[in-house]
Amino acid sequence: MSEFIKENENSQLVDNEIWINNKESFEEYLIPNIKECNADLDTDELKEAIQKSLEKEKIFIDKMVSGVDRFIKINPQNKHLVLFDVDETIGTYNMVKKATIIRPALIPLLESFCNIYPKLQFGLISTRGKEAMQKQLSEEGDLSSIGKFINKKYLYSTEGVNAPYFKNDSEQSEWYENHPMVKNNLAQDEFYDFGTSGDLTKLKIMADITQDKNLKILCVDDFRYAKYLKEGHGIFVGENSVSEEESKLVTNAMFGF
Repeated sequence: MSEFIKENENSQLVDNEIWINNKESFEEYLIPNIKECNADLDTDELKEAIQKSLEKEKIFIDKMVSGVDRFIKINPQNKHLVLFDVDETIGTYNMVKKATIIRPALIPLLESFCNIYPKLQFGLISTRGKEAMQKQLSEEGDLSSIGKFINKKYLYSTEGVNAPYFKNDSEQSEWYENHPMVKNNLAQDEFYDFGTSGDLTKLKIMADITQDKNLKILCVDDFRYAKYLKEGHGIFVGENSVSEEESKLVTNAMFGF
């Protein structure tokens, strides 16, 4: 396979090989899932929903390709770990099928990254429990399709007895204001527009992981903390270049990220 990461005249790391090679299969994958979750769409609305979902997959590919390459270049001498959030980032839970539906761009991306960066490790950072993730990675129809890519050593949960909870708001504020993890890894020293306490919990997990000075982390998440991590350490996928009105067409679709 030829390398898909190339530097263009604007020094942006973008390539369309994954998109060109997989667009048709992405569409085939999306159609039944969107139909299942949006049974009332007419033909034109269905076409538009499919197109918007495909656009979001293309955006996800572009963000991942450029983000991972930048991450490696910024930290060339270190071990590298990419941590994916699960729900609404790399997949979504289908209540009908009772299974996680993985977004179609993810596996081609992981395959390409494994070829280009053979030492790159992948893990999960999720609101799902650690034991649940371990089980789901081994079960057909849930997370098993990505199981071979994920190092089970790197499974982190914001839930359960081992989650790094803050005891109260005071402890949370003190940690946020004083911990080196915040000062060293967020883009600027000010209060960030975090959406939930889960943002800070995930930052606290990152703080625990980065006690290993040789291990660098890139977090891919729809939680807002990923938006404010310094360049090369976060990929925020919570907002894409489609309007709120357009996104309503795929509100319940599998890949309306």
